[in-house]
Amino acid sequence: MSVRSRDPFQSLWAELGVNSPTMLHRGDASVLYQARSDGSGIGRPVVVKLLNARSPSGGRDEVGLWRPLSVHKGIQPILRSGLTGSGRSYVVTEYCADGSYDRVLKSSGPLPVGEAVAVGERIARGLKAVHTHGLLHHAVTPENILRTRFGAALIDFGAAQPLDRPFPPVYYTARTLEHAPPEELLGGHPSPASDVYRLTSALWTLLAGHAPFAGADGAPVSQDVYRFRLLSAPAPPVPRNDLPDWLRAILAQGLAKEPDQRIANADDLRRALSQESAPPPPAALPDAPVTNEDAPYAGADAEQRAAPSKPAGREPARRFAVPEGAHGAYGAPSHVPSGPQDTGFGVHPPVDVPVSAPPPQRSRSSRVRPVAITGAAVLVVLAGGLGVARLMSDESETEEARAESEQPKGPEEEPDERISEDDVAGSVTTEEEQPDRDAELPDIAPTGLEIRDGTISATLSWTDSSGGTAPHYVVGGPVGEEATTLANAAAGTSEVEVNGLNPDVEYCFKVVAVQSTDEMVPSEELCTTRDEDDEDDDA
Repeated sequence: MSVRSRDPFQSLWAELGVNSPTMLHRGDASVLYQARSDGSGIGRPVVVKLLNARSPSGGRDEVGLWRPLSVHKGIQPILRSGLTGSGRSYVVTEYCADGSYDRVLKSSGPLPVGEAVAVGERIARGLKAVHTHGLLHHAVTPENILRTRFGAALIDFGAAQPLDRPFPPVYYTARTLEHAPPEELLGGHPSPASDVYRLTSALWTLLAGHAPFAGADGAPVSQDVYRFRLLSAPAPPVPRNDLPDWLRAILAQGLAKEPDQRIANADDLRRALSQESAPPPPAALPDAPVTNEDAPYAGADAEQRAAPSKPAGREPARRFAVPEGAHGAYGAPSHVPSGPQDTGFGVHPPVDVPVSAPPPQRSRSSRVRPVAITGAAVLVVLAGGLGVARLMSDESETEEARAESEQPKGPEEEPDERISEDDVAGSVTTEEEQPDRDAELPDIAPTGLEIRDGTISATLSWTDSSGGTAPHYVVGGPVGEEATTLANAAAGTSEVEVNGLNPDVEYCFKVVAVQSTDEMVPSEELCTTRDEDDEDDDA
């Protein structure tokens, strides 16, 4: 007697009203299937999104956030949604043969101006609905915009959060960094202008074929270089000659560094793109960027511009420079956004996690480990009009990153004080590399660093040695990987939480006190001891 194999999910597909499923994508938070809808004849092709986690009781997951929005133009409509017998949320939508606009770019290249403007206008209309419902999308990218038979449609509400919540956890990769608004990287507060930035960045990408701060002709650059450009360089013009001036103006204002310099909301962006009205002018114009007039956007060998002169009466602690390739043809920026007023987020899991509260933290012990944090680590934004940034790097990268200053020459050449990756790196390596540290730097190093490890988050606290005058930056990441800026703390703050950590990974942290361009002093390094704590728990 023969035994016929049976699809273990057959009852599920019947429950969802679909047949012939084929997996399209499996992610941390959900699985996508292409299937056919049950009904008369063969049935139309559909996409089923099945969330991995059970729907939270008393809360809304991605499907719960998406459902009331799906009736609005610019949002992908939902055909059916609900809960499976096991309590998992699902949604059924129409299958779009062209897929996302990221796929369209890869197959066909940059969009015609008319189609790109239509995409921007329609998604701005959808974002207005999102904001009207008290939410921010936080993930407007070409990958999350579908080309449907009715026009562009926004999908993926896994990162959506209420307007009064901080930015959701994000593990920054080259792709997730491309459209991040500056205030997210600096630990600022999100607002509708943050979604406006993302949509404008996506629109710029649809017109150019690559992200705004990529290299010449879209060549890839390191995350550190892209981050530096995103935070400090003005958005370059789209490298094509068929854009009208009014569209270039919209792109420039939508990508302004400061939220209050941007087009304020999605409806203003929609009206500007439809040419119903010009975008409202910003409250005040930012400082004009210092650029190299001899180097167009496509020129990758432009020289860096003048660096700030040294403060009178003292020698700089070290020589400073920006990371190699960070300026290219952008020129050295003179306007850098001001620092944040609260903590930020750094290394995080993917953004498509369902909206839910993290589990309670449990206190874990930690100890100092002799693990040096190297690689680009912290972009420090300072006041006083200096317009400079300080990054971390290996000592071997220093000479390559250093460039000639074009400061006016006096009787003597002023030392080059541009901030370099190795400036902070020198303060987070070994004592042998900096024997004169006490003579060079003020005694503002944070002390008494402690970690309360909550597995998916970590709360760091320290003693502020600056007397409450210096902002602090948390630098670190997974053991063995490049360090990055994980959080910022305003002056007078001595505790910060880093969210979205991988519970199976060990992390190391340092806190850097920043008094001025010359005065950046790190704490001792502290690492989690999760493996040891687990062994103690099992004993």
